[in-house]
Amino acid sequence: MRHRHHALSITPLLFAALAGCPAPEAGETGTETATQATTDETTGAASFPTTTTTEPPPTTSEGTTDGTTTDPGEDTDTGEPAEDVDLDPWRDAIMYFVFVDRFANGDPGNDAPIGAPVDAEADYLGGDWKGITDKIEEGYFTDLGVDVLWLSVPMDNPSKGHPDLEMVHYYSGYHSYWPEHLDQPEEHFGTMEEFKALVDAAHAKGLRVVLDYAMNHVYIDSPVYTDHPEWFWPLDQDYGGETKECLCGHACSWDEPTERKRCWFTPYLPDFDFTNPEARKFSIDNALWWITETGIDGYRLDALKHIEDEWILEFRERVEQEVEPQTKAHFYTVGETFTGDKALLKYYVDPGKMLDGQFDFPMRMAIAATVLRRQRTEEGVVKPTFDAGARPVPDRQRGLLRAGPDEQLPRQP
Repeated sequence: MRHRHHALSITPLLFAALAGCPAPEAGETGTETATQATTDETTGAASFPTTTTTEPPPTTSEGTTDGTTTDPGEDTDTGEPAEDVDLDPWRDAIMYFVFVDRFANGDPGNDAPIGAPVDAEADYLGGDWKGITDKIEEGYFTDLGVDVLWLSVPMDNPSKGHPDLEMVHYYSGYHSYWPEHLDQPEEHFGTMEEFKALVDAAHAKGLRVVLDYAMNHVYIDSPVYTDHPEWFWPLDQDYGGETKECLCGHACSWDEPTERKRCWFTPYLPDFDFTNPEARKFSIDNALWWITETGIDGYRLDALKHIEDEWILEFRERVEQEVEPQTKAHFYTVGETFTGDKALLKYYVDPGKMLDGQFDFPMRMAIAATVLRRQRTEEGVVKPTFDAGARPVPDRQRGLLRAGPDEQLPRQP
């Protein structure tokens, strides 16, 4: 079925950074591509192999173990999940990514765009939980054959904007990756009661709900940072007697094993130091609070390679002890590890101990190179390189397309 209006099609396989389109008016809906939650050569969705938790070989700044890029065509699956973890309800589920601010506007009363100097297309554009609930109850997702809704980070973000590093465009936190008040909902999305109503409506239709959860950092004005700066890595860090401003992709690497767990994504996003047990407990407590408060069924855990393993291990252990005995169901976790290193992807996949699956970025790069960029060798084989800091198209073009008839959407050359 073809829809007149749609948002930028995006799947867990193709997810790389911010994505989505301006929210349609009430009564209209942005469509996004649904994908299988199993890793295979066709869908490239999350896999459920059993692996050990032995630390993988160190990676280079290119994200590989030997200075070369990995072959994106290789199979990343290494076996079946542990017998005591029931992943059957998830194995063939269709997961639909709903980018909340750009999906459907159910309550114009909470729109409240920030305004100048934020670019109009990078401001809040009205999508909210009420709009999603309306579409659930209308049977929109049921008619699509969807099983799972994956929703944007729900936490409160700052009501201010920031420029990009080139000082060209100003952005708001419409993407919700600047968490400020970790125990409050984003007011542009709605109230906690409205979010709970969304989850209840989804469950009534036989849909499960996975929340995006960002635990690597907080916004610089967050009370947890101002009250406990010792729980965070300092921006200026000492490396062998040399002090440098440790921004990811600048003075510090996105991929070097030590720096990637200490670098700040931007100067206004302090990076949690999860070697600190108090910081780790605070963060995991918050993650568990959102589960028990809302009744969600799983997490998409953001930026895994940038946090300590202890966070993941302790989170899974506490979920098994505090959540699953109450729900009588496995709480699903899928990771976002932006890398071309398949060994690093597999390292985190261990149902019952770490993650149930990962998004397959090597497959994503192969599809992007072949289908979108038409890159082939004379033999017709594509082996694209992978750069974790690379931006193949400008953010403005990749993530800020305006919803409308297909023929009006800009096309990449």
